[in-house]
Amino acid sequence: MAVRQPIFKPYNQQQILAIPPALEELIPQAHPVRVVNGVINKLNIKCLPRMRDMARRKITHC
Repeated sequence: MAVRQPIFKPYNQQQILAIPPALEELIPQAHPVRVVNGVINKLNIKCLPRMRDMARRKITHC
């Protein structure tokens, strides 16, 4: 039986980051996208599935 040689994955020693950073770290604190994100996080989306179902019924019954 032949001895199997290990297979190594290529790598780059000059790689800047070992893992990707979180988006929070990439966006400055004063960036306008943080305001948009805050507004979106406060939206009440619990009724969206019901509204979608109502819209589908209106489309199919026309």
